Amino acid sequence: MTDYDLITLFHTSVELSNQTLMDYISVLFAFLVAGYFIADKLKLPMIILLIILFTVIEIRLITNMYFLSNDMDILSAKMAILVENGAFGLPGLVMATPGDNYFLSQVIVTIGSYIGALIFFFHQRSVGLAKNSIPKKAEN
Repeated sequence: MTDYDLITLFHTSVELSNQTLMDYISVLFAFLVAGYFIADKLKLPMIILLIILFTVIEIRLITNMYFLSNDMDILSAKMAILVENGAFGLPGLVMATPGDNYFLSQVIVTIGSYIGALIFFFHQRSVGLAKNSIPKKAEN
């Protein structure tokens, strides 16, 4: 594989990783907005369906991030070997490559935000149900 192919493949992996993260954030915020506006209005079957869909999509995106992180680790290791041998002209790209903790930080953030979104959803539901159960005073 030539240097150009290696760099192109690495940049494509980085772009795809960033796009996957933006997809994750988009789905997360869509769930949060739905939770804010309609959590207390949904019946139990719809809540279960919404949470299952949210979970399946989030798991798919998290596994995509995992596979992309593995690809980037393999590519950066190949580039590091080329830099050590003096055969690679862009050592800065290899030094800027995320390390082993990069994926771990992504996992912590994504799982933490997933759990936080579920907590927010059910909190909004309980607040909305409590508000709706309080009888309003009759105006004279």
